[in-house]
Amino acid sequence: AFNEIVINLIIGLEQLTGGASGIRDIPPFAILGITFKHHLLYYYWVWFITIVVIVLSHAIVNSPIGRALMAIHSDEIGAQAFGINCTKYKTNIFVIANVFASLAGSLYAHFIGFIAPDDFQVTTSVNLLVMLYLGGIGTIWGPVIGACFLKILPEITYYFQDYELLVNGIILVFVLIFLPEGIYGNLRKGLKKIPSKNG
Repeated sequence: AFNEIVINLIIGLEQLTGGASGIRDIPPFAILGITFKHHLLYYYWVWFITIVVIVLSHAIVNSPIGRALMAIHSDEIGAQAFGINCTKYKTNIFVIANVFASLAGSLYAHFIGFIAPDDFQVTTSVNLLVMLYLGGIGTIWGPVIGACFLKILPEITYYFQDYELLVNGIILVFVLIFLPEGIYGNLRKGLKKIPSKNG
């Protein structure tokens, strides 16, 4: 429902967003005089940004902010009792998450050359959920694995392209029931069960 509200809002604010036609003629991404016109160059640039975001995410998780957020996630009332400002930390991580999301959106827009409401339909929201849960929520590498898998999936399910939303929905339900910790979570659990050579 929120997704549809946002889409209708984008369409309604035509002077700001371009309405149903969206924003067109977005130039290629450029930084420090370097214009990323070639797809291969842009591919490496996106991977560089991805690695930077992963490193920053690891730093945040292992920082006092990360530990405070884990305490809030486990028991918000208990965290407040220990003097943790829950509102402050939740606001901070919300802003950081939106910075990462806006960065991804910017990279996407400069690559495609235009953005329109049709790019953000319900299918997009479902795909994002599948990426998260398939890879493993609550982890940094989980969404990366989920995203890679979901990009390969259309090649595997080529003859079911017209049913993309249905296929992704079935995968999401399957993962929630049989792989609640996702691919990464189950791999990590499996590796822990393997006895070490010294053990």
